Amino acid sequence: MQAVVVSDIAHSDWPDEWPSLMSQLLSLVSSPSQLSVEGGMRVLKDFVGIDLTEDQLLPIAREMLPQLLSILGAPDAHSPTTREIGRESCRERVS
Repeated sequence: MQAVVVSDIAHSDWPDEWPSLMSQLLSLVSSPSQLSVEGGMRVLKDFVGIDLTEDQLLPIAREMLPQLLSILGAPDAHSPTTREIGRESCRERVS
């Protein structure tokens, strides 16, 4: 639920009022804390699920895809829930 609230705020504030959003999310999903990774992934999933233009989505993809691939490719390091959130994020943007 909190991820939805954060992503709603981010949608209206990013990039003008919240320019550090992507670096903050990248920091969360790169964290050694599984709770931080999962929370960051939930916000990212909800945020990219909102109607973003290609111009908005491209910088997000450039920053987040390497880390997302790292999470998806490390089943021993990340929970099934966290990896599923990552898969859902990809599916939503590809479909």
